[in-house]
Amino acid sequence: MTDVLIKHGYLYDSSILPVKTPLYDGSEFKNSKPFIWKNGLIEIPASAFVKGKIRIPLGGFYFRFFGEHINSFLFKKLHDSIDMVMFYIHPWELFDYSGVKLAYHKNIFAKYRIPALNFFESILERYPWDSVQNNWEEIESFVNITT
Repeated sequence: MTDVLIKHGYLYDSSILPVKTPLYDGSEFKNSKPFIWKNGLIEIPASAFVKGKIRIPLGGFYFRFFGEHINSFLFKKLHDSIDMVMFYIHPWELFDYSGVKLAYHKNIFAKYRIPALNFFESILERYPWDSVQNNWEEIESFVNITT
């Protein structure tokens, strides 16, 4: 898959979530530190707080499930340990989409604490945020130092 991204001019990817869940199995990745694939593509994994066997993703359903206080604690811990947090959120998590029909088991997870816009805004106000593009030199030097 990463070869296709390189072929189309991508410099980085952020599709790894270093946890094992019913939806993901990134358990082979030990942490959220960026790294370089053999083909030169930089991987910036979605951040997860990792302590021993405990792995808690920062984003998506987990962001909504754990709430503001736990997420703030996890953000700080992760930022202090690797100086970078790659947070993910899906656009549909921010708005009410109650008209969308989903299977019952998906409703439980997909619609939990939706809309999350107010919660997301409070997190945005609490921490400094920036884009990968604006921090590209720092990311490249971080990856080169740690590989």
